[in-house]
Amino acid sequence: MNKFFKITLYTVVGLIFIIGGFLIYFNSTYPKVDFPSNKKIEFSEFRLERGKYLANHVTVCIDCHSVRDWTKYSGPIKPNTLGMGGEVFDENFAGVPGVIYSKNITPYNISRYSDGELMRVITNGVTKESEALFPLMPYMGYNKLTEEDLYSIIVYIRSLEPIKNKVPERSLNFPVNFIVKTIPPKSYNPSLELDKNNTIEYGKYLVTIAGCVHCHTQMVKGEPVIEKAFAGGFEFNLPCGKIKSANITPDNETGIGLWTREQFIRRFKMMNPDSNVIPSVGPKDFNTPMPWTMYAGMSIKKKVNRHINPFAKIYFLLYCFWARSRELSSIKKKVNRHINPFAKIYFLLYCFWARSRELSSIKKKVNRHINPFAKIYFLLYCFWARSRELSINLNNSSFRNLSLLVFIF
Repeated sequence: MNKFFKITLYTVVGLIFIIGGFLIYFNSTYPKVDFPSNKKIEFSEFRLERGKYLANHVTVCIDCHSVRDWTKYSGPIKPNTLGMGGEVFDENFAGVPGVIYSKNITPYNISRYSDGELMRVITNGVTKESEALFPLMPYMGYNKLTEEDLYSIIVYIRSLEPIKNKVPERSLNFPVNFIVKTIPPKSYNPSLELDKNNTIEYGKYLVTIAGCVHCHTQMVKGEPVIEKAFAGGFEFNLPCGKIKSANITPDNETGIGLWTREQFIRRFKMMNPDSNVIPSVGPKDFNTPMPWTMYAGMSIKKKVNRHINPFAKIYFLLYCFWARSRELSSIKKKVNRHINPFAKIYFLLYCFWARSRELSSIKKKVNRHINPFAKIYFLLYCFWARSRELSINLNNSSFRNLSLLVFIF
C-alpha cells in the first residue's frame, strides 16, 4: 500500500513539475512578436484628417471603441463617447468564447503607450504588457495597413478628447485563453503605397483593413469557415431576434452578383446621417450591427469627364469596395437574415421613404410644375423599383397585402 502511495505521489508531483514547466515556457515564449519600434510619429494636419477619415469610415476603430445608440437603426455612435470603450462582446452577441470589453483608446488610457507600442498593438495585437488580444480586434487585417495610414490613425486617436472610463478585464474560456497567445503575427508587414486608380488592388486593400470578412463569414465553434469567406451567415443575437450577415460574394442568386455599381454605392450612402434621418427603433424592432452610418461617410470622389455626363458622381472608395466584391469567388449560399417578418416590412418601408425623399427632390429640380397625380405615380413606381433591388422575399402574403393598400391609397 505504501509503495502504491509513493508511486502515485511521485507521479502527481512529476506531472505538476511538467505542467508548471510547460506553462512557464509557454507564457514566457508567447506571443512571439517583435519588440516595439522606436519610431516617433510626427504630427501633421494631413495625417490628422486622414486618420480621422480612416478610423471613422474605413477601419471603423471608433465603431467598436465607442458607445452605440441601439435606440436608432444600425446603432450610430452616441455623442461624447468617441473612443471611451466599454462595449461588451460575448458569446450571445458575437459568438466570442468568453466576455470581451472594447478598450478605452482615448489619451486617458493610451498616453502611457509609446508610438511604437501603439503600432504593435494595432498591427500585431499585443499590448504594452505583452498580452495577446482576441482577434475580434482585426489586427490581422490592420497588419496590412500602409505605414502612412497606420501613422495617421495613431495621430488621430492621440487627438481624441480624454475620457475617464475604466474598462473591465476580459475573460476567455479555456483553452482559448491559451490559444489566443499563438495567433498574433511576429512582425508588421505593411502594404506598399497603392495606386488608387487600380480599383481592384485598392479595393482589396480597403476590404482587408475594413475587416469585411470577419462579419460576413460563417463561424462554427468559434472558427471561421474559410471556404465560405464573404458568403455571410455570421449570426448575431439582437433584442429583435437572431439575424445573419449577408452573402456579399458575386453569386447572382444569393449574393450581390446582379448589383450594379450604382446600387452598391447607393446602398451605403442611404444611411448617411448628414443627408438622411436615422430612424428610431424599439427593442423588438429590426436592427443591425452593420455600422451603416459610419461606412456611409466614404466620400472621396473619382474625377470624371463632366463634358460627358455633368451629373456623374462616383464615390471612389465605395466603387473600389464594389469592384473588389466582383472579384471574390462566387459562393451560392442563401442566408435567412431576418427572423421577424414584420422587420422586413419595416425596413422596406424605410428604404422606400429614404429613397423617395431623394428621388422626389431630384424630380422637383427638373420640373417644378409636375402634375400632382404624376407625383403619386412616380413615388409608387420608385417604391416598386426599389423593392426589386432589395434582397428580401417579396412573396410574403403580408407584404402583398400591404403593397395593395399602398397602391389603393
